[in-house]
Amino acid sequence: MKRIYLGVIICIAAMLVFMPMMNANAKEKVYTIKFATSHPPVIPSGKELLELEKAIPEKTNGRVKFKPFLGSSLYDDYTAVAQVQAGALEMCYGGYTLAAVSKGWNVISGLPYLIDSYDHYLRFCKTDAFKSMTQAMESKGIKHLAQAGHPGFSDAFNRIRAIKRLEDFEGLKMRVPPIPGMLEMCKAFKIQNVTVTQAEVLTALETGIADGTFMPVMKLKGFSLIRNTPYATKCQTTFIPQTFIVSTKWWNSLPPDLSQILQSIFVEYGQKINQGFRMMEDKLWAIFEAAPNTVVTKLSAEEKARWVSAARPVWEQEKAKSKEARMVIEAIEAVR
Repeated sequence: MKRIYLGVIICIAAMLVFMPMMNANAKEKVYTIKFATSHPPVIPSGKELLELEKAIPEKTNGRVKFKPFLGSSLYDDYTAVAQVQAGALEMCYGGYTLAAVSKGWNVISGLPYLIDSYDHYLRFCKTDAFKSMTQAMESKGIKHLAQAGHPGFSDAFNRIRAIKRLEDFEGLKMRVPPIPGMLEMCKAFKIQNVTVTQAEVLTALETGIADGTFMPVMKLKGFSLIRNTPYATKCQTTFIPQTFIVSTKWWNSLPPDLSQILQSIFVEYGQKINQGFRMMEDKLWAIFEAAPNTVVTKLSAEEKARWVSAARPVWEQEKAKSKEARMVIEAIEAVR
């Protein structure tokens, strides 16, 4: 009997010793977020990721580590989206790269003059259409987590002449990214387009394969727009939203309290990124305008109305292609 009592005492003692250790181990599970992007650390969307590398462990009491891979050091933007969708990568930025996954994102980031401003876009984000669109993405492995600002509208830069009217594009080869909506825009505007990847843009401009390009002024330094395309037209054709996206599978594996903390963090930093973009955009336009031999043209209200009118048939084409595209376009128009 004494042996039995002794055994019980030993078991109880062992439990008292090891239970705190077991509980500690259960609480100490650490989640890791790998975030891949082409964005460099010199722009707000790269800079804030480096801040998150410090902020996330602090705000989660060490329960989450954040590892950003900038400048395509892990994946380019298209590959990153595919890896998130497959569950092989935790997070990346989404935007025009989501076109292959979502008909809604395709029209948001590709159709000219569909969205007037960031505030207009945020109003759309409160609609049932946006909720439906993002829920459809979740079933494909991608969860929209929070807005991450926008790098700016696409404007026209070229090396030949000032563009004041649509007719001034005649004879020019304008590069556009391989986004369906922008390719349709070129057809509607009767612009000869050159489709090259982002990595090939600078070479195309320097060698004359392309005479110009549609892109945000945020690309000023990376693509040497002052040297290669001294004529700029503020036409603001295409809106380019940016969003934090996360693997649905990985996100659903998180404890509820942790997912709430992380979502609030990314909402906060998305706002910081947008503020940084707007400040940087103003500075870059000032640099471009102050440079010698550059010409900046702003469309007259009458001429811009012509561009918008020419773009509308592209919207109608997209509406006919899918129910989701129609739903998104109509919701955006409803909150204009």
